[in-house]
Amino acid sequence: MIGSVGGGNHFAELQYVASVHDRHAAYAWGFELGQVVLMVHSGSLSLGHQANADGLEQARRAWPARVPKPDNKILPILLGERNEAVLRRYLDAFGNAANFAVGNRFFLSLMLRQGLAAECGALSADLVYDAPHNLLWRDDDGSVVHRKGATPAGGYADMAGGPYAMWGEPVIVPGSMGAASYVLRGHGNPRTLASACHGAGRRVPRGAASRAATPSSTRSSPSSVWSRPSTTAIPRWRAARTSWPPGGATSSRRRRGCTRTSAPWCPAWDGPASRTRWSSCGRC
Repeated sequence: MIGSVGGGNHFAELQYVASVHDRHAAYAWGFELGQVVLMVHSGSLSLGHQANADGLEQARRAWPARVPKPDNKILPILLGERNEAVLRRYLDAFGNAANFAVGNRFFLSLMLRQGLAAECGALSADLVYDAPHNLLWRDDDGSVVHRKGATPAGGYADMAGGPYAMWGEPVIVPGSMGAASYVLRGHGNPRTLASACHGAGRRVPRGAASRAATPSSTRSSPSSVWSRPSTTAIPRWRAARTSWPPGGATSSRRRRGCTRTSAPWCPAWDGPASRTRWSSCGRC
């Protein structure tokens, strides 16, 4: 499994810096116009889904028999000594999935660098940032922030003592396959729990594009992408996900005080070799 991209909108892509909106932050992070960057957008390759399924089953078993279950079907694992082992098991599985995802993104980035070096000769590359999403963050006061479809966007105070203290936390926003991606800097806005959305979202639910698409419609559409899980070819439409116009989704975050755009990246080549993207990024 390790070294593979996974399903959905995950990819690894060779990109370039198309423009710079915040030249001070871009300079500090090492970005220049036309510079080649590598992005990997990938997750835990179903380990997170398995951890969640196990956690739900444990929550069902731990739920008091005579207490009605919530109407929304969301079952919390109740705090207390009685459920401590159940909670610990879930968090350990969740953490292991997150750690695997980080390692897998590094493997993918090294594979990209190796392939690029084989074609272009020796090169140097530095990791800019790894921006996780869909995880739990526990604060010092004991509260927990679950960023579902969102990523941290800390400001100056959140980054104090580190290399990003002067600029805020890098926020990586991967586009749909073949669309532009963005790197922004966070503002640490408490109204958004120091968070920013991870992408532009989707126009239709998961799987709806597969049910609506046909081989003829996907072949005639320049925005179609074919995914081949096991032996079944399933058409997936980029149109199912929102491909925002340049600055569209990022400008809404700026107006709400979440982030500020630093630099957008565009795919260097929208071909089969570029279909592997990540929420970690490196510059070459």
